[in-house]
Amino acid sequence: MTTQTSTYPNYLEKVKELVDQHRELVEEPLLLAIYYAPNRDEDDVFLFEVLDNFNGSSIELDGDLLEVLYGSTPHFELHHRDSRLHIILTSPEELHKAIANNTRRFQEVKQALAENHAQIVYIDEQRNDLKEVFQ
Repeated sequence: MTTQTSTYPNYLEKVKELVDQHRELVEEPLLLAIYYAPNRDEDDVFLFEVLDNFNGSSIELDGDLLEVLYGSTPHFELHHRDSRLHIILTSPEELHKAIANNTRRFQEVKQALAENHAQIVYIDEQRNDLKEVFQ
């Protein structure tokens, strides 16, 4: 039987490489990256990222955080044919609204951290507001 964490933390090194690439972004600097396993899509890989100036710091109209799905690529190969990489992207402003509204995707990250099915891969040490939320 497969558990909810079947791919976690097996992709940690690949996730760290991806996060290192995202740290090079200049216009939308990476502030926080969390690799986690929520209670859904057990064969998939999940990465939560907070980027400064992301999406012009606007708030998603559906009331939750943006989730982008990718299939296997030469730079991020997934072991299962139907597996996907989920990247949840947000700005600090949108994150604080998601916290206030206790959105589903924010709840998933917090629950995964509480259950030790997540780890912070990167955090900007100057962002005390993010440290307080996720540490």
